Amino acid sequence: MSLPPSPTPLEHLGNRPFSFYPAILNIEHNEWFFRRSTWSEILVENPRCGIEVWIPRRFLGEMSQIEDPVIIIGLVKELEYKAGAVWPTSFECPINGTHNQEE
Repeated sequence: MSLPPSPTPLEHLGNRPFSFYPAILNIEHNEWFFRRSTWSEILVENPRCGIEVWIPRRFLGEMSQIEDPVIIIGLVKELEYKAGAVWPTSFECPINGTHNQEE
């Protein structure tokens, strides 16, 4: 018997907007609404651009603790919108906003 997918923090947002950080490339407005989820992906909508896109759960990071002016959902990889889907770029997002730099 398979287990239902664990709820994402996005499911608790209801119909409140949020933004991704970093913003998804090739999409002009970074304001999204959660629509639904499966065990491996979430469906989000950007009504200003008329786009619905599935985001693999493995790319989702943490949700901001502060909701003003908008909730921020972190991405663990920079994503690019092309051909109706999101694809990871070669850029790896730093964890906790820091880069590991060698001297």
